[in-house]
Amino acid sequence: WIPPHCHSEFIQALVSGGILAGILVVCIYIRVLWAALRNARQGLKHIFLLIALIQLIIMAFIMPLITVPFCETGCLFLLCFIGIMAAKRTVRERTPAPAMSIDSMPSPHWTEEVSSV
Repeated sequence: WIPPHCHSEFIQALVSGGILAGILVVCIYIRVLWAALRNARQGLKHIFLLIALIQLIIMAFIMPLITVPFCETGCLFLLCFIGIMAAKRTVRERTPAPAMSIDSMPSPHWTEEVSSV
């Protein structure tokens, strides 16, 4: 009897794709975890995505999530991945503009006197 898959995401990547696939899977998990940690400072929905991602990474040690055809938990990882990466892009795009002070605003200069009738 040959088992259909390994019971670890990382071992499954190594068995099915070799060293390169193993490194790629580890890089994917590290990249999305790094982005989630950086985004977690921005609000509750980002903290929720971080907690969900940590749970899915822990599950990856006991079952494959992305290296075999997607199941329900693999889809959850994919949704967390998309949410985290999309939030990272919107944060980068929304950098605050430098504030203008009143001293830097141009003052109106009258070139000629206004005569009253």
